[in-house]
Amino acid sequence: MAAVIRARLHATLALVKAATAMPWPDTLAIIREDNAFRFGTDALPSEEGAALWAAFDTEMDRLYAVMNADQDQDPGE
Repeated sequence: MAAVIRARLHATLALVKAATAMPWPDTLAIIREDNAFRFGTDALPSEEGAALWAAFDTEMDRLYAVMNADQDQDPGE
C-alpha cells in the first residue's frame, strides 16, 4: 500500500514542479489535492513524508503566488 501512495505523491509532486500555473481548476480541487498529499505522507516513514511534504508545500506556495499575482491588494493593507 505504501508503494502506491508513494507513487501517487511523487506523481503529484512532479505535476506541481512542472506547473507554471495552478494545475487544478478550482479552490475545492486544490484543497482536495492538498489534503490528499498531506494525509498520504502519513503513510510513509516520517522523514520521507516530511521531505515530500516540504517539497510539495514549497511548490504550492510558488503556485499560489502565481495564482494571486494578478489580484488587487486590499487598499486597507
